[in-house]
Amino acid sequence: MKQVIDTANKTAGSPENGSDQKVGKAGRAAKRGRIQRELLRTLPLLILAMASIGAAGSHAGKVNCNSFKIEVQHVEGMYFTDASAIQKLLLQRFDVMGTPMQKLPLAAMHATLLERPSVARAVVVPHLSGTLEIQIQQHKPVARIITPTGSRYLESQGGTMPLSTRYTAAVPIIHCPDAQSADWATPLLDRMRVDPFWDAMIDQIAVNAEGEIDLYPRVGNLVIHLGGPAQHATRLDQQLQYIQRFYRAQVATGDLRKFKKLDLSYTGQIVAHK
Repeated sequence: MKQVIDTANKTAGSPENGSDQKVGKAGRAAKRGRIQRELLRTLPLLILAMASIGAAGSHAGKVNCNSFKIEVQHVEGMYFTDASAIQKLLLQRFDVMGTPMQKLPLAAMHATLLERPSVARAVVVPHLSGTLEIQIQQHKPVARIITPTGSRYLESQGGTMPLSTRYTAAVPIIHCPDAQSADWATPLLDRMRVDPFWDAMIDQIAVNAEGEIDLYPRVGNLVIHLGGPAQHATRLDQQLQYIQRFYRAQVATGDLRKFKKLDLSYTGQIVAHK
């Protein structure tokens, strides 16, 4: 779904960020790297747009920016930002309306858009009509990380983004000591995205500082222990097969409530504790 705003001087918007935590040096460096890569990727488009304005000569010099056309691509119905908020951001940071199109700081505007936590990609295109076109692609959160210092979303490109006061994503919850520890659960999240069985079954995930993973299913009172990286990093698919077989057998012949823990940290077997 796309949201488009095509109007001038409309600045209504709302906050994007909600609860947050300290990201740390690694997180800030990752964000800077992502922004730099995106700037390099879209630099040819900016140069082409500026060249086309310049090629128009004296006519372009007389055309002032008079309107916005902003398109926000919503990912799977997720609304972390909208066109009005994007326009408000640009009007707060830059003197846009009434400025000659040739003099608009397109590169700085593009960099500002990429600094917004929910924005994965941005395209800025000036038109000879005086319209400034903005195209926005949002990040896609794949999990919500809860740590002792706060809560954030883990997004599909491997970074994190703050929670939003605008929208709450229906994604798995990962309890972990820090954002880096959540990386151990990434292969499991990949399986959940492609297999409806695991997406429907797993409610929450816990990862400790050593990389040990526990699963908390939606059905029953079980805790499923996958063990440490030596176990789940090398044989996750086998572990998931064992869990699936166990559940099918219990649904057919038993009662899941009589078991408290499944331990898959042992090679080639599953240990059920009552």
